[in-house]
Amino acid sequence: MATPTKYSGQCEQANGANWLQATDVGPAGDLRLVLEETLGAEWGLHLYDVNIALGNLVGVVGLQSAAYQAGG
Repeated sequence: MATPTKYSGQCEQANGANWLQATDVGPAGDLRLVLEETLGAEWGLHLYDVNIALGNLVGVVGLQSAAYQAGG
C-alpha cells in the first residue's frame, strides 16, 4: 500500500518512547481507507507497520537478537 497523498509520517519521541506518527493529510471527502486501530490505542499501527517499516529488517532483528542473547 502506498498513499503519499493520503498520509504523512515522521518519527516522534517523548517520555522514553519512539514511534512513527502517521497523519491523515488527504483532502476532505477522500474515500480511501482510513487507517484505524481497531484493537485499542496500545496497538497503534502495528497491524499496518510491516508495510511502512524502513531499512533492512532482517539485519535489525539479527542485531537485536544478538544484543538480547548477550544480555544487553
